[in-house]
Amino acid sequence: MLSGMIRLSVMYPATPGSKFDWNYYLGKHLELSRRLLTPRGLMRTEIDRGIGSFPPGAPPPYHAVGHLFFRTMDDLQTALAATPPSSSPTSRITQRPQRGADQRSGRLASRRIGDGDL
Repeated sequence: MLSGMIRLSVMYPATPGSKFDWNYYLGKHLELSRRLLTPRGLMRTEIDRGIGSFPPGAPPPYHAVGHLFFRTMDDLQTALAATPPSSSPTSRITQRPQRGADQRSGRLASRRIGDGDL
């Protein structure tokens, strides 16, 4: 991650019986989010696909985690203000990470899907 950038992570829980439409997410949803948020400061996106957890063999807690990167907190706030409220039963949780901490600890086993994979 570039120094000084703000990252918003959107997590899609993999609850028992839930399904995730990857074709829709990587197609229409990603296109729409980029079209709406790029003029409001979106710099790049990254997507993690959950493939497992710990202990080894455990199912992933999330189908996907989408990361949206903005230059400033003001850009992020502008982008959030421009998005309609979600109709899904989710909540927004804000966390300010400690800089310099080991970001690898506790990380989910995942597959990163970059812009080149779309």
